[in-house]
Amino acid sequence: GDAEVTQSRWESLAERGPIEVRYLPDAPNQFRVDGQSSAASLPFVFAGIGFLFTLGGGAVFVLGLRHVRAAARLERDGTLAEATVTGVGPARITINGVPQLVIRYRYEDARGRSRSGVSDPLSPVEAADWDAGQHGRVRYDPGVPRHSVWLGRG
Repeated sequence: GDAEVTQSRWESLAERGPIEVRYLPDAPNQFRVDGQSSAASLPFVFAGIGFLFTLGGGAVFVLGLRHVRAAARLERDGTLAEATVTGVGPARITINGVPQLVIRYRYEDARGRSRSGVSDPLSPVEAADWDAGQHGRVRYDPGVPRHSVWLGRG
């Protein structure tokens, strides 16, 4: 069989010399060489790595869920306002190899203050209908007017 041993054990061995091996009498293929590196910690290492990936994935999921719920709340309960498109540009996301776009816009809140916002990523087909200077609709949070959601023409 083969076994990985520590560096010090390797250096103490002589080629074709004897080495102590412990094995199970009923299963001689299950053995352990004196000085063999222990693989007993591997499950704990991989469990730790899995735990970290789970935490990271959970955090991404929670942040995404919060964004979706906030947007749904704004679409349902937000104050309606007219917005002016200030530009259409690339989003930092690609879906199925297709770069997505965002619409940048400005609107006025109930106090007359100018606010700006950015739409969620849109496909190039959806974004192609929009140019700077065109008007669309947004809903914003009257309590925190800088939070808005792009509705488009609908």
